[in-house]
Amino acid sequence: MHLLIITGKGFLLKLKDKVYTSCIRNCFIYVSETWPLKVEHETELDRNEVVMLRWMCGFSLMESKKNTEVRELLRLEPVSLLIRRS
Repeated sequence: MHLLIITGKGFLLKLKDKVYTSCIRNCFIYVSETWPLKVEHETELDRNEVVMLRWMCGFSLMESKKNTEVRELLRLEPVSLLIRRS
C-alpha cells in the first residue's frame, strides 16, 4: 500500500513525503544501526534515497534536476547525516 502511495500520480507530494519519512526512511535508519557504517555504505544509502525521491516526485534521470534540488523540494536532509547524528 505504501508503495502505491509513493509512486501514484494522484497523490499530493506532501502525503508522499509523510509516508516516505515515516516508513521507508525510518527503515533505512533502523537497518543501518545493525552494521558499522563505512563511507561506501553512506554513499549507497544516499544514492538509494535520491533514487526513491526522484521516483516519488516523478523526475527521471534525463531531467536535469540535481540531487540537492530534489532534496530541497522535499526539505529532507541526507539519510547519512541522520545516521551520524544518532
